[in-house]
Amino acid sequence: MIWTYTRGAELPAITIDALDTNGLPIDFSTGWTFSVKVGEPGKTAVATAATVTGASSKPNLTIDWPSNALAALVVGVTYTVQLTATWTLTSQDRIYSTQIRVVDAVL
Repeated sequence: MIWTYTRGAELPAITIDALDTNGLPIDFSTGWTFSVKVGEPGKTAVATAATVTGASSKPNLTIDWPSNALAALVVGVTYTVQLTATWTLTSQDRIYSTQIRVVDAVL
């Protein structure tokens, strides 16, 4: 899925249904830290400011953007959003990716 953002907007939040091998939601409500990078694969991230909320039920990962977090993104380019969830007990990562595309607002 490609999420579409209108220049100047930070909504909607990106939601991810992350499931275990049994098809059940992974419990991200405690014991995890999160980071988010936005950019093109193989290049330095363009945007990294985001808040991730973990939950025990679907959607169990939600990415919220602060004001102007996506301002550096170029209209018409499709970017990869990479969310890294790190299990604090073992420092092991789960990495999830989706895509966003920025469009101009109607004037």
